[in-house]
Amino acid sequence: MKRYFWWFAKYLMRVVIALDQLVNSILGGYPNETLSGRAWRKGIYQGLHGWILVQRFIDLIFFLQPNHCQLVFEYFFKSRTNCGLYMPYTTIEAVKAKYTE
Repeated sequence: MKRYFWWFAKYLMRVVIALDQLVNSILGGYPNETLSGRAWRKGIYQGLHGWILVQRFIDLIFFLQPNHCQLVFEYFFKSRTNCGLYMPYTTIEAVKAKYTE
């Protein structure tokens, strides 16, 4: 029974992440990026005020995980699932430099 519970919990988490990516794609974001990662990228790196508010709101929702949006963005950047969006950049600082030019 315990094994089934953990399998179902992992499955449910994957479904929630997939829905988050779908909503982000519908709103014009990268197809494999979550709304949290996009809020960090647009708010912090590009300095768009509306996205800063979205990033703060999402971080407030995930209060048990400090800096949720930043952690999600960094995971997306470092993972192989970023669809090559950041392939020319070897560090997160290089991505930041791209957006602050």
